[in-house]
Amino acid sequence: GWNLQQANAINDNGQIVGYGINASGQSHAFLLTPFALGVDVSHFQNDDGPINWSSVTNSGRRFVFVKATEGRTIQDDYFLDNVQDALSAKLLVGALHVAVPTNNLPMNEATNFLANAGAYIGSGFLPPVLDLEPGYVNGYTAGYLSAWVRDWLLYVEQQTCITPIIYANKDVLKRLDTESKGFTSAYRLWVADYHCPFD
Repeated sequence: GWNLQQANAINDNGQIVGYGINASGQSHAFLLTPFALGVDVSHFQNDDGPINWSSVTNSGRRFVFVKATEGRTIQDDYFLDNVQDALSAKLLVGALHVAVPTNNLPMNEATNFLANAGAYIGSGFLPPVLDLEPGYVNGYTAGYLSAWVRDWLLYVEQQTCITPIIYANKDVLKRLDTESKGFTSAYRLWVADYHCPFD
């Protein structure tokens, strides 16, 4: 048998490759699973004009998460345009909410998100995303943040029957799991890594 040694190498076709070693010390490469590349966008990407969605698809991207809302009251001005343009470009689309726990109840933020993005959650779309940006969440105890995040996720899941994805960096995810062991294991994680080799 082969003992898997590494599973994070990427070949020229954008596929995940694992390297194994057998009892004789021989190494072998295995194709583990293909994966798709995607992007996330908000009004910031529209500041210099409309996004060139043909360029996005021609670069090999197959999906996009589009910022819909932030906090209790903010809606991204380009959300609907970005969603419609991405769908026209044949990309898979998901909606994203940026959490701002300061004086905001999670249900109020979730209500803002669902009121603006609800039509783009469900069959034919990627799961919704809760974006935990360090600048908005680092000032809270692990206990408060874990409870806030859990309440938002549960409310959105109850309203949509879709389990959301958590987007955060490793430090934020560790804080969530420190307070509540295995909390994040119930959710799909999108781990922020600004040293990503794809671009």
